[in-house]
Amino acid sequence: MENNISKENWINGVINSTSGMQRATPKSDIYGYLMANVSSSGKIKVPLPARHWIAAAILLLAFNIGSIVYVLEQNKTAPNTTISGTLITEMQSATTYNY
Repeated sequence: MENNISKENWINGVINSTSGMQRATPKSDIYGYLMANVSSSGKIKVPLPARHWIAAAILLLAFNIGSIVYVLEQNKTAPNTTISGTLITEMQSATTYNY
């Protein structure tokens, strides 16, 4: 019972919280100001972050070229051995039980 009374008091407080407030009124010259801005012939410049896109593209290109150079250098210096082939076949032949 007490919970219902406190809820009703809270609801009434919220409903009556706007009593005594004044209605908002816009400035008297707001319509003229808006119409002047809408009908103006000047073009609106929208700033585009072109510098950021150019920097990101250059950075991405540099990383790609660097990774290609790195892989090509690794292929030149890595010796071809048959150990890796035998190791792989031994690893594949081992039986793994998953219970």
